[in-house]
Amino acid sequence: MALVDHRGRLARFTVRPGNAAEAKEVAPLLDGVPATSELIADKAYDTNKVRAELTSRGIVATIPMRRLPNRKPIEWDRESYRRRHLVENLFATLKQFRGLATRYCKLASTFRSMVCLAGWFVATR
Repeated sequence: MALVDHRGRLARFTVRPGNAAEAKEVAPLLDGVPATSELIADKAYDTNKVRAELTSRGIVATIPMRRLPNRKPIEWDRESYRRRHLVENLFATLKQFRGLATRYCKLASTFRSMVCLAGWFVATR
């Protein structure tokens, strides 16, 4: 899970197991980050808990609504959502590093270090 700035550069990230829910990591990921006005995320983050956390921090949630039978419609800015490609571009760039793409580093600490190194390398190009 990664947090990027408005230019698509890696700001913060977390390493989670593949079977863990990502929505639980939103609050720890945002701790210590300077105030932002908007968080753009995909449908996986459309939970009441995530939306309440963002509202309590004064952050506008640009998250499309999941299609659930009892879900009330929630408005979201489609124009603003188009900028979500920045984080997808970051992941595509990081996957150019073979060790990251194939998850060569088996330990989370080693993988975290490789992401930091790759993120630095991409930012300084």
